[in-house]
Amino acid sequence: IVCASTLVNPNDGCEPLNLFGHGRMTQAARDYVLDTTRGATLTRQRFAEISASREVLPNRSAGPLSIAVGASYREELLDARMLPPEATERMPRLDEVSYRGLPPAQSGAPFIFQHANMLEAAGGYDVKEIFAESLIPLVARSTQRGLDLNVAGRWADYEGSGSIAAWKAGIDWRVNEAFRFRATRSRDIRAANLGERFDRTITGQSYDDPWIGEEHTPVEQTVSGGNPAVDPERSDTTTFGIVVQPAAIDDLSLSIDWYDVRIKDAIDQIGGQLIIDLCYEEGSFCELLQRDAVTGRITRVDNIFVNLVEAGVKGVDLELSYRRPIGDGTLGLRFFGAYLSEHSFTDQFGNKVDSAGMTGDASLPEWQGVLNVSYDRGPFSLTLTERYIGSGTRDNREIEGIDIDDNTVDAAWYTNVRFSYDVMPAGTVRVFLNVQNLLDEDPPLAPGPFSFFGGAGHTNAQLFDMLGRRYTIGFVYRL
Repeated sequence: IVCASTLVNPNDGCEPLNLFGHGRMTQAARDYVLDTTRGATLTRQRFAEISASREVLPNRSAGPLSIAVGASYREELLDARMLPPEATERMPRLDEVSYRGLPPAQSGAPFIFQHANMLEAAGGYDVKEIFAESLIPLVARSTQRGLDLNVAGRWADYEGSGSIAAWKAGIDWRVNEAFRFRATRSRDIRAANLGERFDRTITGQSYDDPWIGEEHTPVEQTVSGGNPAVDPERSDTTTFGIVVQPAAIDDLSLSIDWYDVRIKDAIDQIGGQLIIDLCYEEGSFCELLQRDAVTGRITRVDNIFVNLVEAGVKGVDLELSYRRPIGDGTLGLRFFGAYLSEHSFTDQFGNKVDSAGMTGDASLPEWQGVLNVSYDRGPFSLTLTERYIGSGTRDNREIEGIDIDDNTVDAAWYTNVRFSYDVMPAGTVRVFLNVQNLLDEDPPLAPGPFSFFGGAGHTNAQLFDMLGRRYTIGFVYRL
């Protein structure tokens, strides 16, 4: 047997490894696969900032006005390379990169790693910023009442992307001792980081090709990662929130916050299959595909970071906490809940894809919550945690009865218990027992396949518990 790469490059040094049969593995093959891959990564940031703050107009009846101003400069640099064994003392030039054993489809392609998950990327940029912020009391503060206005602005100039402005205006109104209102409106910006600009990898992958009507068609190259030409994203964010702490009920607090985020030129990866589907259905993102000139088959998919026309996120967050003494102990309740009404992006043709509620191909349940119930009494502590993930769909774009027979994904409930006991005073020695997924809840099944350790698993392993009931027992010793 010979390495496939040796057929392309007879002098690549690859030693074939025979895994079948005792004694069939040669020492040369063992040395080859156990050889050390070397790399060097340089990340550098140069940063300088000057700022000043002070209180002005100290005689205002509502209180002094606080301001802060400043300017900053930042330079980011990334240089990561695979190295030949003889070049471990210095950063290499581009022509020093050494690869062995590439398959024919990958031969000569840039941004490839082999033997280890080594980063292959190089690039940098700088940004210059000026900023100012002010806190303006509108109503004199007291222990029960107060109204403040907060305003801020920032101007930034990014190398390669140009200048962009950001601002914020918000109020914090303590109506009385029990009720507080807060609201914010802001223009926020975010430039692509070094990885989103320069980090790329190439792999082989299979996709459904609607042009030829074949499923799981192998594509030689899927380019995933950076795009140096990506522009900063801009978002308009609106939030409203209330906090209720009634004086009649001690240690009870309730907060509800509504948010709406509209992101222009959002930086994100679309996904290889969605790129193909949108090109076929709408004619968008076709520039990210390459085809064989003779057969017309897809040979390359560029799943790189791009600027989407718009992305939007909308929802409500809720938090409730309460504590009260019961007997010689204390009972505590804390609940976190979230409702996601929108998680969408819109392409340049006005086509909108909303993924809110997808728990199959994405981890975006509409409803989810976590309830913690704890009881502490002396050295004894018991905590029960209940986690809820609402039912959803495999893919919001699929229509039951047309594209798929059953597009639903069931809800999931997970119960965890933690018990601890201080064996010695002051918590010097504490023993504990954790039981996760106490009721041994199975993950909900859904049409697949999904990626699961490189194979197929008919559930969303990133969202649902794949391990079942499990126990941890141990102790903590504090000196």
